[in-house]
Amino acid sequence: MLAVGAQAIRLPVEGDGDAVEEIDLQIAESKEHAERFAATLASAAKRFAALAKVEQRHAAHYQAQLAQLDKPDSVQAR
Repeated sequence: MLAVGAQAIRLPVEGDGDAVEEIDLQIAESKEHAERFAATLASAAKRFAALAKVEQRHAAHYQAQLAQLDKPDSVQAR
């Protein structure tokens, strides 16, 4: 037995087919979860890249508007 936190985990011994099968199942599930997480992470990266482009456009527009206001000959509406 191996103590992990408050739980004791029974380690499989040779010939303990049920335990080995359970561990193999957990490994397969962990791989599946890792694949799903990687796909979600890749999707999020694409979304953030698209949002960054939009933010750059907005920032450029904002800077252009500020530059217009900073010109001495510009007329400011109040």
